[in-house]
Amino acid sequence: MSSPEMASTHPFPALVHDHALWATAQLLIVQHLAEPSGDRCANSACAAGYPCTPSRVGAMLAAASMAPFHQRMTALLDARSCAVPPPSIYGLAAPTRRTSAEQAKFSRLVAVGA
Repeated sequence: MSSPEMASTHPFPALVHDHALWATAQLLIVQHLAEPSGDRCANSACAAGYPCTPSRVGAMLAAASMAPFHQRMTALLDARSCAVPPPSIYGLAAPTRRTSAEQAKFSRLVAVGA
């Protein structure tokens, strides 16, 4: 089988160790592309200077998905500190930011250990 056929049947590069992390990175990168002018994020909810934080986090996660376990976990924790949801093992939803009410509820659950 030639390599183009292989690429079409396997969605992840061969060096990727963490498929969920890679897929989350790709979602972030695609959702936060630069405007044609190249100076702002094209995502209307973001519209920050490019590269915006989600774009940089996506690039970091893509690189980390090919790294050893401890580097993948460090990158995942770094992403969580930027309000990027963790990759889901049951399916990937588009990353969204938590509202302040959702963040407060999450913080209470974590504090309780639920």
